[in-house]
Amino acid sequence: MSKTLTNHEEIKSWAKKNDMKPATVRDENESVDTSLLRFTDGGEENLHNINWEHFFELFEQNKLAVIVEDDSKFNKIISRETDA
Repeated sequence: MSKTLTNHEEIKSWAKKNDMKPATVRDENESVDTSLLRFTDGGEENLHNINWEHFFELFEQNKLAVIVEDDSKFNKIISRETDA
């Protein structure tokens, strides 16, 4: 069953449980980090590990949420829906 998370402690707990770390996508042409957030288990060359503080700074600036599945590494970082 999937659920949407915005609480920082719940996100960190899910990541720790699934051996995932916060990362950003590395630009292939310039070898610099973009603001695209991801989670990694260490197997992707185009990702750069970042600390949780930086992850959540970008997470909140971009008003994001994470969809996760219980007992799975599946995750998807999405924009939070706004009440307009």
